[in-house]
Amino acid sequence: MRFGQTLWICPSHAEINESTAAVVRLDPGLAFGTGTHPTTRLCLEYLDARVASRKNASDLIVDFGCGSGVLAIAALLLQPTAHAFVHDFVHDIDPQALIATESNAKANKVDQRIESFFQVIDLTKRLGPCERELKRGGADLVLANILSDPLRELAPQLIALFAPGGEIVLAGLLDEQADEVIAAYTPTISLMRWRTLEGWTCLAGCRA
Repeated sequence: MRFGQTLWICPSHAEINESTAAVVRLDPGLAFGTGTHPTTRLCLEYLDARVASRKNASDLIVDFGCGSGVLAIAALLLQPTAHAFVHDFVHDIDPQALIATESNAKANKVDQRIESFFQVIDLTKRLGPCERELKRGGADLVLANILSDPLRELAPQLIALFAPGGEIVLAGLLDEQADEVIAAYTPTISLMRWRTLEGWTCLAGCRA
């Protein structure tokens, strides 16, 4: 499956004969997130569109609710100097998520650039300005492909994860739920409808 200009998701036995392709090797597994659902596709297309201006940036990227880890892995393959933090939002429902993310990261040779967290507070502390090696006090990009209700309820926690000037991408919501989610992040974040697909909407915005 192709997403945008350069990003592909392929099973481990497939080959893509394009020199500029960023290929995520992902075999079907227990955790959600293989690129087939419209919400995942929208996030992957956002990552592909974004890389034109960020390819060589050493971004800190959060995949909140990682599922299979596909978003974090795709981001790292698109940006060779980026680093990702994954949070298993549904670890009490789907304990396979971080296991699947770790396995998929190893298969794609990006496991040394991903850190996993069960608790939001630990992730927030890791991104804080007190962490000497990070120094930025927040992520450059936060991705959250979950559901409308948790996106609204978790707005303060998600906002706290990224630095001024950072980007946030929210998915997992239906078109008619977009206004409620946008309102939950106002006025700190100015969200806009980035793209819609098959009744689902992807929101994107920046922190002032």
